[in-house]
Amino acid sequence: PRMTIMSCLPFFSTLPIYHTYTQKEEPFFLYVPFSHVHVTSPSQPEKQYAGCEWKQTTTRGAFGDALAEADSLIGNIMQTLQSLNVEEDTLVLFASDNGPWLYEGLSGGSAGLLTGRFAGYWSTGKGSTWEGGIRSPSFAYWKGTIAPQSRTSEVVSSLDVLPTLSSIAGVPVPTDRPMDGKDMSDI
Repeated sequence: PRMTIMSCLPFFSTLPIYHTYTQKEEPFFLYVPFSHVHVTSPSQPEKQYAGCEWKQTTTRGAFGDALAEADSLIGNIMQTLQSLNVEEDTLVLFASDNGPWLYEGLSGGSAGLLTGRFAGYWSTGKGSTWEGGIRSPSFAYWKGTIAPQSRTSEVVSSLDVLPTLSSIAGVPVPTDRPMDGKDMSDI
């Protein structure tokens, strides 16, 4: 039978870990990109996507529904890591690709207090050099290695992911080409 995206979502966030981890007891890398809270087709109401069971479940509208679903899927991944007893051996990186797309209104997110709109600029989110455009939420979680509630004001780029993960894994980065990122494992 043909499976739709909506019917896949309940196990989407746990199946890759079970499949990857149970195939062999070696380190694994799992990349899970979410399209949630990204502006979708103009034909979508409020230009957001959330699965059927998440529609109209928050007071923030479609954006909040999509965010709540993404939160639940991430929670499923974390529960799976715990049930497999690999949480202390797993570094979880969570990063956003950009700040809010303010042009899209409520569908594009919010910069919260990090806007420059009071200064007369209308676009201080995605695509700008204001805080809402270049700073985006991210965190690293590694039970037993990274102290809970720790913070840093260091600027880290997605370009730093490869050299940082290579350093942690003890794998040298390629030397036959320039690397744009830096090893940030010390922070």
